[in-house]
Parts: sequence; structure tokens; C-alpha cells
Amino acid sequence: MSRYPIAHPDSHCTVVVGWDNPLQTFFGQVFDDRQPEDETCVLNVGIEEYALTSPGALAQAMQPWVVLATNVLTQLQADQDTSPPRTALQEAWLAYARRSR
Repeated sequence: MSRYPIAHPDSHCTVVVGWDNPLQTFFGQVFDDRQPEDETCVLNVGIEEYALTSPGALAQAMQPWVVLATNVLTQLQADQDTSPPRTALQEAWLAYARRSR
């Protein structure tokens, strides 16, 4: 899994993006510290298996909040390309999660 902080022009917002290898998806989150404590996460994308399978899909999902720089997209692609196979434990957890839906 990778996780990168992304600069945002609004100092109240924290943005992170990354690659989640067990779920095989890119993810992005935006937190706004002006929101009530239990609602600070104002955007949470890529939380399901295969939700965002390319850096471009992530960039599009994040576009209302932040534009992802080319170097970030390149790094995310490298993270996906070099990610190891899922472990047996990760496969078992995913099988359980699929059955529980």
C-alpha cells in the first residue's frame, strides 16, 4: 500500500492518495478540519475492490478537490506495477468480505 499527502490550497483541507494492493484499487481522501469531528472526511473514493483501477480514474474522482500532478500519477502507476501478489491472508479476508455483502 502506498499513501501520499497532496498539497491543497485550503489550509483546512488535507488530501491523501495512494494504491491499496489488497483491494487492487487507487484511493483518495479529503479531510476538512472545519467539519464536525465525525464528518471531517468529505471525500473517500476507492474503498471497494477494483473501484479505481488506473491513476486517471483516481485523478477524475479527485478533480473536484485537487488536480493530481503528473509526477504523482506516475508514482501511483509505478506502485501498482510493482505491487506484490496478494498474500493468502489478504485473499482469505477478501473472500470473507465478498460473502458478507
